[in-house]
Amino acid sequence: MRLISCDLCGKSLNPDTESRFTWKIEGYPTVQLTDDECTILDDDAEGDLDTVDSVDELLLEREDHDSHENRDTVEMLPVCVQRNYDLCGSCYSRMLNDPLGLESRQARPFSRN
Repeated sequence: MRLISCDLCGKSLNPDTESRFTWKIEGYPTVQLTDDECTILDDDAEGDLDTVDSVDELLLEREDHDSHENRDTVEMLPVCVQRNYDLCGSCYSRMLNDPLGLESRQARPFSRN
């Protein structure tokens, strides 16, 4: 028998008698182009489609520009990260209501003794 526990609270979960939930998280970089980064080919007077060579040249220019601009500050981040977590019913409800844990991070006032 496979032993499963809640990844949030540590409670042991019996798959035969208890509900088990899976919480999936996916993160990836978002690229947003500014107006000056959008490129229109000027030599396309007749409205023909861009050639592969023209697109290749644009990509090489972009790589050159980016490599000169960020030469000392390049940090390689993962392209896509996926995580799966097993949760019990109460932790699943908690994650539905507060997925980033913002409520639990708020400072709680101490009682006056």
